[in-house]
Parts: sequence; structure tokens; C-alpha cells
Amino acid sequence: MPEDAVAVSGRLSQGGDTRSGTGAAASGTTAGSDSGQTGKGLAGLVVSADDLAKKKAAMSSEDKMKLFSLLASKLPPEQLQRISALVEDGITADEMKQIDDILQKNLPKDDYKQILDIIQKY
Repeated sequence: MPEDAVAVSGRLSQGGDTRSGTGAAASGTTAGSDSGQTGKGLAGLVVSADDLAKKKAAMSSEDKMKLFSLLASKLPPEQLQRISALVEDGITADEMKQIDDILQKNLPKDDYKQILDIIQKY
């Protein structure tokens, strides 16, 4: 399951804190590689599946465990599964917002900030 947490981190690191309006959706950032997604189209892709894999590989073991610990201990299992499904094949701007909404509704502000701090390193 740590892979799911890392995938979430890859998405959010591209989007930043959407509460402050500095997310990828606001900046228009899109991934440049086609990683085989179907049905979404690259125009709406914020982070490709390949980019998520690269971010996961770059993340330290300590950060992976901290991220996973925060998500697994605070999110209801169905919300963690929802996030996992959303990050499965890359992240669109809409999916990024859904993930951010889940995190903000379920995590204390300090935990949310810790997650952002970790993913913004990568």
C-alpha cells in the first residue's frame, strides 16, 4: 500500500495547495508524455502514470513511510481506496481536486501540511 501513498504524493506535488489557488489546474501544467491512458486525453492530464512512477522512485524510504503512515492512519479505508483508484493511470485536474478534497476533509491541518511538505520535495 505505500505505493498508493506515493502516487498521491506525486499528484499533489504537481498541484500544490489548491486552497491557495496555486495548483496545477490553476497554472495549466500538464504532463508531456503519453503513458497509454485511454479515455482521458492528454490535454486534461496533470501528472502521467510515468511521472508518478518517477516521483515514487525518487522519494526516500523515510518519506514514503511517513506519507503512508499519515494516509493509512487518518483516512477511512474507502477514501484511501478511492485515492488509489484515482492515481492509478495518471491524474487529471479534476482528479487532483477530488484527492485534495478527500485529504482536506479527513486530515487535520498539520497532517495535510506534512503531506504537502513531503511531496513538494519531489
